[in-house]
Amino acid sequence: MTEIERFLIFAIVGASGVVIDLSVFWALLKTMKEIKALKKSKIKSITVFHGISFIISNANNYIWNSTFTFSDTNKENPSWITYFAVSIIALTVSSIFLQYFANPKFYKLFKNNIYEPVIKKLPLLGKIKLTKNLWLLGIKATAIIVSMFFNYFGYKYLVF
Repeated sequence: MTEIERFLIFAIVGASGVVIDLSVFWALLKTMKEIKALKKSKIKSITVFHGISFIISNANNYIWNSTFTFSDTNKENPSWITYFAVSIIALTVSSIFLQYFANPKFYKLFKNNIYEPVIKKLPLLGKIKLTKNLWLLGIKATAIIVSMFFNYFGYKYLVF
């Protein structure tokens, strides 16, 4: 398998993980809203929701990546522990990104400088109402993209 083919399969597997990740994150965001025990903490509820959704989607991705993406590699028994360690580093980076950009000032900055003057005036996108939850979902999706390349190379060289 060529490296381009492998990366495309990785991206397809990753897309299934993204659907799971975003779905679980959205469900937690809509049903739980805030974890009361974290109210006085610097850790935000969304960071915990991010971790939960990440772990669930990561288990899905491990199964598919070990079965399809990296099935032709030399390692006979890819280690779930090493896979998870690489994933935890990516989770840490994406959690920092998520926690930083979840700040209300970035929401207002985006809303006032990009959404209102540009996106809201577009024919299809203009019908989408920008809410704080939709903003958080967008930040979560961006955090996933940020960690995708790190994951690919980490899995390729350290796990499979």
